Amino acid sequence: MRILAVFHDNNLNSGATKSFLSNILYINSQDNMQVIAIVPKKEGSLANLLRDNKIETYQMRYGGNVYDAKKRGIYKALAYARCLVKSMISFANCEKSARMLCSLGIDAVYSNTSTIYFGALLARKMKVKHYWHFREFGLDDQGSCHIFPRLYLSLMKQSKYIFTISNILDTYYRNKYRLSNTVVLYNDISKEYINNQKKKHSTINVLITGTLCENKGQMFAIKSLGNKENIMLYVAGKINSYGEYIKKYISDNNIKNVKMCGLVTDMSELRKNIDISIVAASREAFGRTIIEDMLSHILVLGCDTGAVPELITDYKTGILYTHGSKEDLIKKLDWIIDNRTDCEKIKEKAFEYAKTFTNENTAKSVFKYITNEMQ
Repeated sequence: MRILAVFHDNNLNSGATKSFLSNILYINSQDNMQVIAIVPKKEGSLANLLRDNKIETYQMRYGGNVYDAKKRGIYKALAYARCLVKSMISFANCEKSARMLCSLGIDAVYSNTSTIYFGALLARKMKVKHYWHFREFGLDDQGSCHIFPRLYLSLMKQSKYIFTISNILDTYYRNKYRLSNTVVLYNDISKEYINNQKKKHSTINVLITGTLCENKGQMFAIKSLGNKENIMLYVAGKINSYGEYIKKYISDNNIKNVKMCGLVTDMSELRKNIDISIVAASREAFGRTIIEDMLSHILVLGCDTGAVPELITDYKTGILYTHGSKEDLIKKLDWIIDNRTDCEKIKEKAFEYAKTFTNENTAKSVFKYITNEMQ
């Protein structure tokens, strides 16, 4: 059986790409299965990694079909126009790609993220079943809108299954689009994130990880913990325009206890120095870094929105605070500092819980859904 895997990006640092890749590698390792992958023609090392794993890989010109709806005025119009041009290029290339891929005997198409239509359109043109992995709310977490909402709805309903990564995300799509073809599959996390090593340090080290943007809450964490005694806040994420804004805020306010780490290629090494991690996103669809932190024996202090409460049982596998409340964040942080023994027990329970995500359960489920439908 030949499965066409459609990646949304060529970036191995993306959590969405890591999760999709683990599923693809598992499927390709099964008897009588062959994965053929396509990735966008962008900078990145994913294509080489796929080829190193003996996966036939093609790079094609296609891109996202969403635009930044948070922009205002002319900037929003420009974002829409750029997305429209990219979409037209993607659609034109889809026609040519479908003709080429048909000759490879593709049995099904499996696409990553709701932001691209390319895989769903290929499946439609090749007249094969389509499976779609959704990892974002869209407007509610990334501030993005679909350029062709009616086409998007049609492609969703055409898909055999849509895999969602949390119960709250599943409910969102079922209610908003009246879908009946969704299945909840939490992300798998690699065993490589299991990390028992810790380095000695004099301060209480706190970590916030993710794309630097307003919705991820880095500024909230900095404003809450800036210059707090005996606290060192590490901010991990590639420096972009929002990152420059954060750096300016830190400088202008003479904040001495925040370290901007930039893009961290070895998070396991950084986590050896971390005691507590903060999740401050306005609406997390899953929260991959929560499980990664738990596997590194880091106590997770998470906000009570999105899928975070699905992963954190309060005072058992982590601590929850009221989203957007500086007072509650500080209160819970002080409790953690004052109750070290209780926190060690929480970290142990969290570690055991997080290990359940390292058994390739999602990859096995995706494989089962696709192959059962093809038999």
